[in-house]
Amino acid sequence: MFSKKEFEILELYKSQKGNWTNLGAGIGININGEGCSVAGIASKNGTYFLITASHCFHGTVASNGTGTLVKQFTYNVGRQHAQAMGANLDFGLVKIMDNALSGGRYATNGIRISTDNSTLEIFDNKLIAADSTSPAFSQVVCRAGIITTKQCGRVIQKGAITNNWADGKTRKVSIVVPDDSSGFGTNGDSGGPVYRPNTTGNTLTGVLVGGNASYTCFTDIMDGLNYYSASLYTSNSIVKVAN
Repeated sequence: MFSKKEFEILELYKSQKGNWTNLGAGIGININGEGCSVAGIASKNGTYFLITASHCFHGTVASNGTGTLVKQFTYNVGRQHAQAMGANLDFGLVKIMDNALSGGRYATNGIRISTDNSTLEIFDNKLIAADSTSPAFSQVVCRAGIITTKQCGRVIQKGAITNNWADGKTRKVSIVVPDDSSGFGTNGDSGGPVYRPNTTGNTLTGVLVGGNASYTCFTDIMDGLNYYSASLYTSNSIVKVAN
């Protein structure tokens, strides 16, 4: 898996590591000073969550609102709510609450892909669905995250049970071979979206969890969502989820 990358405290521009009022895929979170990426927004019974990789979590994970505080860059955004490593899924949910950013926080279906120095809070595309099945062999998928630019590759294995991780834990993952030798993500990209690209809207396939220059692994999105009976937020309307 990718190790987590420390965030710079100084915000120079509204990139993925900026403080976003409108929450969505591809932006960054900060847990105890270390950064990961967000795969999208989940909802369940009127409650909203940031989706990320559970290996990004530190400290307490609790469904009663007492989990470790999570920041969306430098301002509080929520609490560690749930993680599915007990089911061999590197999948975590951050309950959106305890917001400290003026203007509140909003759930969107947006996905930030570009890693430019834009000063505007703009998503490049949107998530229109969660993949209902594991991706097919040789399926083209891409990823976004807070550190590296968009990268794409092809699925070579799905639903593999792997145990060659630095933390010694077993994970069920799908495996991607990148299109070039630059790899398929790096430190800080963990938790970000893996998706099937389309100019009219992307389909979320998984949550990036780790790998190396030769291959990368992701948790299938429906494995995680089904485990918690949650759904991906795909509405074109934004909804205020924290004051």
